Amino acid sequence: MLAAARALALAQESVGAPTPEHLTDASELRTVQAQISAVADVLSVTTELFEVGGASATSRGRALDRHWRNARTLASHNPVIYQERAIGDRLLNGTDLLYFWSTGEKRSSDQEKGQQ
Repeated sequence: MLAAARALALAQESVGAPTPEHLTDASELRTVQAQISAVADVLSVTTELFEVGGASATSRGRALDRHWRNARTLASHNPVIYQERAIGDRLLNGTDLLYFWSTGEKRSSDQEKGQQ
C-alpha cells in the first residue's frame, strides 16, 4: 500500500513534465498489486469476523456486513484474475497496462462503427 502511495505521489508531482508516462505506469502497477493483496486479505478477515463474532456480529445495528460487501464490490468491479493476468503479461512480455478494468466481451470493429 505504501509503495502504491509513493508511486502515486511521484506521478502527481510530475504532472506537466515532458514524459511522466513511466511514473504513471509505475503508479498503476503498484496500485493494482496493492489491490490484489488487499482484496484477498479483507475478504478473509471479514469472513473470520463473522465466525468469531457469532450471531451478534450479523446484527443490523452493528452493520459489520458492510465491510465484506465493500470488499466484494471492489473485487467485482476490478476482477483480480484480470489484474493478475495483465501484470504477468506486463512483466513477461512488456505489454502496456490496461488502465481500465472491466468484464464482458470486447466490442467488434463492426459494433464500434455502429453496424450490427
